Amino acid sequence: MKNGVIFAMLSSLIFSVMNALVKEVSSTIPSSEVAFFRGLIGTVIIWLMMRHSEVAFSRRGISMLVLRGVLGALYLIAYFYTISKIPLTDASILAHLSPIFVIIMSAIFLKENISGKIALILPIIFIGALLLVKPFDYSSYSVYAFVGVLSAMLAAAVFNQSVHP
Repeated sequence: MKNGVIFAMLSSLIFSVMNALVKEVSSTIPSSEVAFFRGLIGTVIIWLMMRHSEVAFSRRGISMLVLRGVLGALYLIAYFYTISKIPLTDASILAHLSPIFVIIMSAIFLKENISGKIALILPIIFIGALLLVKPFDYSSYSVYAFVGVLSAMLAAAVFNQSVHP
């Protein structure tokens, strides 16, 4: 197997464990605190990797990096809040709607063209996610599902902002 495939599988495993741990601790710790410590741990790991590889901090594009950081933090808070309120599988499905929003936002903000096939598939994917999550089964569920969709939109904004010059 290639290293990329192994790293992708390892990454999925680590994120699955993280999500399960977030679900577990969310009954006693607010989601904003969980997001803060997850961000802090990630920051320390990246700083250590930069130090090990002797990579200097960039002095360019600070405002865009701040915007990306704020959007990423809001994404994490919304995602962890969703995990704390609805079943983990449903929260994960909602978070994985971000590619749909990446496509839509790239067409709006980056002026990229959406092919006919993609335009046809997007509504089908969204309807499929709705069928899996069933947001209308519970009276208060739709609010939490909305926050989950918002987290997917924030993640898409981070991804789009990352490629914007």
